[in-house]
Amino acid sequence: MAVHFVFSDEAGDYHISPSPRFLKAHPYFIRVGVIIKGDNWTLLRDEFDRVQKKYQFPTDYELKWSYIGSIMAHRQRGETIPHDRPYARFREYSNEELLGFVKDAVSLLKKCEFCRIVYTITDNSVVQKIAKNQLYKMHVQDLMQRTEMELQGKEGLAIMLLDPKDETTDSFVRSAYATIYRDGDFISKYLHIVDSLSFVLSNQSFGIRFADYVAGIFNGFIREYPTSTELFENQVWPLVRKNPIGNPLGWGICDVPTDKNARSKVRARLVATSLLSSVAEQEAML
Repeated sequence: MAVHFVFSDEAGDYHISPSPRFLKAHPYFIRVGVIIKGDNWTLLRDEFDRVQKKYQFPTDYELKWSYIGSIMAHRQRGETIPHDRPYARFREYSNEELLGFVKDAVSLLKKCEFCRIVYTITDNSVVQKIAKNQLYKMHVQDLMQRTEMELQGKEGLAIMLLDPKDETTDSFVRSAYATIYRDGDFISKYLHIVDSLSFVLSNQSFGIRFADYVAGIFNGFIREYPTSTELFENQVWPLVRKNPIGNPLGWGICDVPTDKNARSKVRARLVATSLLSSVAEQEAML
């Protein structure tokens, strides 16, 4: 049975009672799972190191996707980047270098023998009031289900690796995962994922960095940002889990909780960028 790693991170944010200002800044909450074969881990590590050296990035400090947006915002306003900001170490790099690094890094995923990307997305403008911990559980549950289904025909076994949030949230998610695994849900018995998830720090895991970039790119794609759209179309879309006719909705892009209005927004964006074919579009309307 081949071992797989599922690196998972999030983009956006969620609040049970969001203000208009919050919704403008965080219209979506997104989780991603990047599934790769364990055999490809060494390849990705070595290639990621090569890309870091190409751009002469510090190896003891990570470039988060959100840092790029913050740096670009400072520059658009004509501001000097304060030395006390967590992204200050990257202030000497141009926007083109920062985005070029992400593009080169994410493109490495296409070198894997096997890689699938699964998104779970909550539209904060339509979701009913759900406690944040419960929403986290729902996202992790959908990721567990899609991972299990993806590996069923491949005789794979997945290890789930998440970026930690805080002690309270991590403890809840860990317990929720164990409960779902033990008691079952839509899937009565999980046979292709291990019985306990693990948390790994992003500054110590290049796999979580991939997940951070892929989550942030999708968040920007849904919000119609041009740079994110280009990266999603060319680097990420080919790896998104889809059904046999190329439809990712419910397969590799899952609305959480299930909501027709939320799904229609994602479908409209995929159609507008010509990523969803006419046949898949018709199926997605059902």
